[in-house]
Amino acid sequence: MSAYPVGGEMMRRDAFSALLLHPVVVLLLLAVAIGGCRNREPIKLGFAASMTGKMGDLGVAGRDGAQVAVDEINDAGGIGGRKLQLIARDDRSDPAVAKEVDRELIRDGVVAIIGHLTSDMSLAAVPEVDQARVLLFGPTGGTRQLTGIDDFFVRIYPDNHVAAGRLAGYLRQRLNLRTLAVVYDISNESYTGDYLSFFRREFGGNGGEFGKIMPFASKERPSYLQLAESLVKSKPNGIFILAGAVDTAMICQQVRKLDPSIPLFAAEWAGSTELLKMGGSAVEGLTLCRYFDSSDQSPSYLQFKSAYRERYKVEPTFAAAYSYEAVKIIAAALARNGGDSRRLKETLLAMQKFQGLQGEITLDRFGDAVRKVFVIRIDNGAFARVE
Repeated sequence: MSAYPVGGEMMRRDAFSALLLHPVVVLLLLAVAIGGCRNREPIKLGFAASMTGKMGDLGVAGRDGAQVAVDEINDAGGIGGRKLQLIARDDRSDPAVAKEVDRELIRDGVVAIIGHLTSDMSLAAVPEVDQARVLLFGPTGGTRQLTGIDDFFVRIYPDNHVAAGRLAGYLRQRLNLRTLAVVYDISNESYTGDYLSFFRREFGGNGGEFGKIMPFASKERPSYLQLAESLVKSKPNGIFILAGAVDTAMICQQVRKLDPSIPLFAAEWAGSTELLKMGGSAVEGLTLCRYFDSSDQSPSYLQFKSAYRERYKVEPTFAAAYSYEAVKIIAAALARNGGDSRRLKETLLAMQKFQGLQGEITLDRFGDAVRKVFVIRIDNGAFARVE
């Protein structure tokens, strides 16, 4: 038997039903339900880079590396129970397009944008992310024009002076080269011009000399044969090419027709599998400096390499590895601060040290990176670490 009279029970039920139908209560319950749904919505992460044209190899590899990291995080339960969703956009190596795709990603509600993969595009995009106060996280892009600035650009790629200085020192002190000819692509001049400035200072400061120094514009379909003829004609001890993978491969092919034995050098920008595929035997022996060693045997890198190869059936490049690291680092920061994108930059700088695929990555108070740099040479169609 009920402890209360039947009539009283009926009155209480009617009162409760009336309460549930009250407009204010309905709105409150609806808000709770919507909030619960929102908490289960994926965390959107943007990716912006050139994925078409001559520089498309960087963007495609970067996007694919980022996706491997996203899949791993989601398979492990996501961030606070929420999945990550990667939204990729092609900046087409056009500053105006880079700004527009970043605005699109910001409107889509991304917590951060991984990109851009060339310095010129990052420079164009920084004002957009600064205004929106959304983090732009650079896997690559070493221009000094973005160094030491308190903005919303953070990168895991060191300032150009690191790799430029290391390569110049190696050429002058280890290989004892005296004279160099240089060709550089002004289509990404904030990177190439910056890199060349540091390189000239270090190489020249140690007694090195420069013969021909030639700019060219990749977007204007240069004559690779004419470039090669001018470089070889200056009779240098070696030729340094500051360009992307496709242009570097084409220049190497023409140089080898004119002088099969002259030493060739490049910057990391060229160091993708596209260089090996398009350059063939012409790029054998080419030496460069970069922060990625594809022959590394550390467990973390081998695990990433296996997952990448299984999914895409190709070897991972530096752009793939750096973009993978970028996603993992952003995810670690979001996990640390409870998924608060507004405090993402603050959290990253407070964490400061991160374990990358091949060693520690340290961020300074401006979000500029410090990490190991390697000397790499192409031997038997593969990138091999020299030191």
